[in-house]
Amino acid sequence: MFSVNVIYMWLIQYGFALSYFVLNFLILLFAVDVGAAFGRLYGESLSIIFPVGISGAWIVPGGYALVGSAAFAGAVTQTYSTIVIVFELTGQIGHVLPCVVSFDRRIIMRFCILRKS
Repeated sequence: MFSVNVIYMWLIQYGFALSYFVLNFLILLFAVDVGAAFGRLYGESLSIIFPVGISGAWIVPGGYALVGSAAFAGAVTQTYSTIVIVFELTGQIGHVLPCVVSFDRRIIMRFCILRKS
């Protein structure tokens, strides 16, 4: 049976690291959710503006949600791995190119802003 001292020492040693990982996970989860919400909002507004699609191609708001979630999470973490994680979770490999382009566009804009300042 564990004594109170053993549990207290474990919390002191490992509690900070555990709370750090939980906090990072929650930030990433929030970023994915917010990105998906903005992407879905953008996709729904496009589908209302163009009800028959653009140039014969249907507008799928779920695809915009996927691209938004991957791009927003990539912007928060500054890594390509979040894009890969989003595609492994959803299995929608057809939207890889828009996500990578949106992520690269964000990086190019950041370097342009930093260069001017």
